[in-house]
Amino acid sequence: MFIGNGTTAMAADFAERHAGGCTVLTDPTLASYDVMRLKRGVGATLGPRSAIRGLRATLNGHRQTRLAGDPWQQGGVFVIDRTGRIVYEQRNEDAGARPDRNAILAALEGLKTKTG
Repeated sequence: MFIGNGTTAMAADFAERHAGGCTVLTDPTLASYDVMRLKRGVGATLGPRSAIRGLRATLNGHRQTRLAGDPWQQGGVFVIDRTGRIVYEQRNEDAGARPDRNAILAALEGLKTKTG
């Protein structure tokens, strides 16, 4: 499941382009971000680390196209088991943070082995 903070049209577009059949929800109130204690602020979005990572991405041929949702809200990744226990968490410190795919896949694999 993915949770964003843009409009429902943005969530539908993300679902079609990137979610691979997963559920995509939107929370423009940012209440779920507050509950998960995710960072929000101008400094996290426009700070030095974000600028360096943005420049590096641009030099590697990636460019930001359009903005979707709250530009100051940072995201995160959470893997939650069926009981509601968080088995993996990453709270982004800045806009340049990227998910640790190997850690996420390992956490998901761990869930799979527990449920058979």
